[in-house]
Amino acid sequence: MHKIVTGVTACQALLDEAVRLQADAVIVHHGYFWKNESPVIRGMKRRRLKTLLANDINLYGWHLAAGCPSGAGQ
Repeated sequence: MHKIVTGVTACQALLDEAVRLQADAVIVHHGYFWKNESPVIRGMKRRRLKTLLANDINLYGWHLAAGCPSGAGQ
């Protein structure tokens, strides 16, 4: 990988910017696939995945706490 774009949510605007920048990957906090969510891909999610696949861009989502643990830095 040579170019990575980061953001909070993998919205279409972020993906379009990744395409413009010829990014290899996008790293976000809010990904696309959630437990108990329908596995059917259509609509907005389909358009976004199509953008990623058509431009050979990897999507990485880490839905972890973004803040520091209690007592960090003390």
